[in-house]
Amino acid sequence: MFQQCFLEHYSQRCQNIQNHFFMAATYFDPDGVHDLRVEIKQLRAFFRLIEWITPTFTAKKNIRNIRKLFKSAANLRDIHVQQMLTRSWAKDLGVFLSEYYNTLKQKELPARKQFSAFVKQFDLQREVTGNNKRMSRSLGKLSDAYVSSKTQARISQLLRQIIEYGSENRLQAEHLHQVRILTKETRYTVHVAQCCFPELGYSDELDRQLRGLHQVLGKWHDTEIALEHIDEFLSESRDEFVGTLDDSPLTEMSVYEKLFQKLQKGKTTLLSTFEERWNEFMLFVNKQQPFF
Repeated sequence: MFQQCFLEHYSQRCQNIQNHFFMAATYFDPDGVHDLRVEIKQLRAFFRLIEWITPTFTAKKNIRNIRKLFKSAANLRDIHVQQMLTRSWAKDLGVFLSEYYNTLKQKELPARKQFSAFVKQFDLQREVTGNNKRMSRSLGKLSDAYVSSKTQARISQLLRQIIEYGSENRLQAEHLHQVRILTKETRYTVHVAQCCFPELGYSDELDRQLRGLHQVLGKWHDTEIALEHIDEFLSESRDEFVGTLDDSPLTEMSVYEKLFQKLQKGKTTLLSTFEERWNEFMLFVNKQQPFF
């Protein structure tokens, strides 16, 4: 019975959320914050699938409070990503980027406070239990055949949306963001189908193709955010005196300007990579007509 598979999938998502919630809320652990948000995205995709299957379950309403948890960690995750990138740039360039890294550390403090203030009043267990009951009521009388066909229809709809956004003005920023979001949701929905309805035949290759698209777009998005942060840093610091610390020279402002230019070129390269992966994706889906 699909109900058991769906409830097991939900239980696994919730267990993972609870584990990552502890690490994120207790230690502000970067991996914990990241994995918490990924699991919430997977849960949201699952809820949207259930809503597609039966209108008695309202995805937006039932995940509203958990989405607030997701959003409360957004700034902290952003800073963690930029800190990680900065360490990588410093290693690649062979220079210290301490001034810029320090500005990120200063931004991390209010981001931590924002996240901490939310989690202190958030009752995760109540959300998990309440949604479990609502899911059981909504899915209880449905047949395996019906839910299987609806799941297939949902995946087909998501793939059509990806193709629509990706084929028209595909390098427009708004469309790239939509493709990035949709490819993740489609992957998460395919995972449910692979587990609960293996007879539908969704392959690991489809998962690989979707992952290839959203991974390169994820790097593109991180670069976009990095350029915003560095541009802000340059605007605020360009006229300030760059002295010395413990007789060691600090990084010249020209290094940051060169880094900014390097990232702009890198963004162009990522878009070219996306074009290549998009063409590969389209070759694949054009051979998969039963999915549409």
